[in-house]
Formats: sequence, structure tokens, C-alpha cells
Amino acid sequence: MKELKEEQENLEDLVQDKINTDVNNMFDDQIDKIEENSDEEIKNLENTWSESKIAEMVKQALDTGVN
Repeated sequence: MKELKEEQENLEDLVQDKINTDVNNMFDDQIDKIEENSDEEIKNLENTWSESKIAEMVKQALDTGVN
């Protein structure tokens, strides 16, 4: 009976380790996706609001008399 209890505990430990590994992997995957998305959004913002585009918008505003 003692051996059965020990094996049950070993099995429970293995199952818990697998669950922990799976959850950690899931979080790691989500973090990777978030980082990829944020990198893409930063590039989009940098392209949209580059110095030359800001200067162009300011020039247009000055040319049209927008206050």
C-alpha cells in the first residue's frame, strides 16, 4: 500500500510538472506575440510620424494658414 501511495505521489508530481511547463510555455508564447505586435506598432508609428512627415505636415499647415 505504501508503494502505491508513493507511485501516486510521483504521478501527481509528474502531472503537476507537465501542467507547469505547459502554462509557462503558453505565457512565453503570448509574451512573444505581444513583443512582435509592439515592435510592428512602433515601426508603424515611426513611419507615420517620421521627422520628414512631421516637417511636411507643419509646412502644409503653414502654407494653408492653419492655426
